[in-house]
Amino acid sequence: MVNLRWLNPSEDKINFESFVKFSNICFKLVFFTYRPLDEASSFVKKIVYAARIILSIITLFGNGLIVTSLTLFSLLDASDILEASANVPFVFTELLIAVRIIVILFSKQKVWMICNELKSLELNRESKFKKFVKENLKEYLRFITTYVIVMVGVMAPIGFPMIQFLINGTISFQINHWTPYDSHTPGNFLPTSLFIFVFAINCMFYMMGTDSLLYSLMTVVAMEFNILKIDFTQLKSLTNDERNKKINELIATHNKLLELADDLQSIYGFFLLYNFLTSSLMMCFLAFQISTGGDIGFYASTIAMVGGQVLLLCFYGQKILDSSSDVASGVYECGWEEFKDKSLKKKLLLVMMRAQNSKKLTAMGYVDISLRTFTTVR
Repeated sequence: MVNLRWLNPSEDKINFESFVKFSNICFKLVFFTYRPLDEASSFVKKIVYAARIILSIITLFGNGLIVTSLTLFSLLDASDILEASANVPFVFTELLIAVRIIVILFSKQKVWMICNELKSLELNRESKFKKFVKENLKEYLRFITTYVIVMVGVMAPIGFPMIQFLINGTISFQINHWTPYDSHTPGNFLPTSLFIFVFAINCMFYMMGTDSLLYSLMTVVAMEFNILKIDFTQLKSLTNDERNKKINELIATHNKLLELADDLQSIYGFFLLYNFLTSSLMMCFLAFQISTGGDIGFYASTIAMVGGQVLLLCFYGQKILDSSSDVASGVYECGWEEFKDKSLKKKLLLVMMRAQNSKKLTAMGYVDISLRTFTTVR
């Protein structure tokens, strides 16, 4: 029997760390962390932290070498335009991985700040929302599990050439590339294919780590907007003194959530734009390769990975858009007509007006991250 506890966590053990747990595991596997170094850290910890950053930069440099190798093959060694075009989607993929690494590497302090702010909201959350939080976590884990299965399915064939070589002595690469020496000689083939495989695995964990981190942050922000809506609707059951205090707390929470959504936009805006542009081009090239008799299984699974990634971005972007605007309906249903304090009514009116202007993530302002945008990319 398959252990399903990963998809059915206990309510008492669920917290913010439950949402970012998978991304943190992926980052540990590539020796990366977005947690800033404490000033009181020991000398050894500072050395380890510096080594992690240097390793990330080396990975970024290696990514550039792979892009250069794929591009040079298309320009120098390809036998025809069809063979050259087969490398285009993989060049875009490597560049997209590079953008991911750059974003998480140079924005790690901002990402850590967002995580801490979301943790602080969790501390003030009432225990009655445990079941609601669990439902959101289970939905997120189901999506991530599917995403990981597709990702592994796409990356696994890169290791097939090594297996074929060790069993049958067959020399063939899954993806064509250029090297300054003859990589098709038996002495060079195994170390070359091993390097490609190890680098692909490293990039895969970076992809899964950066993607799942963004999805988890978007999930939690949307969930907090939904909890805020519920809190507003329950104001009618409070006494006057309790209501005054609670409204001020909810307004502060609403302002904080809007700021956090803006922070996500400032960090990931360029990544989202580049992601949408490259995903559109990649799906076109991959479909072209399939139509010309290419490896249908490999290219189809790559299309599923690219399309699935865009779908998840649009899905979670839609959740933020919908949940942020739903706060207005929560304010309207709070029983404001029974309130005698006019200042409270004015505050609630301002919250409603702000909530009606839905908070949304955009690709540098060019397109909204929503399900409508996904249909356009598709």
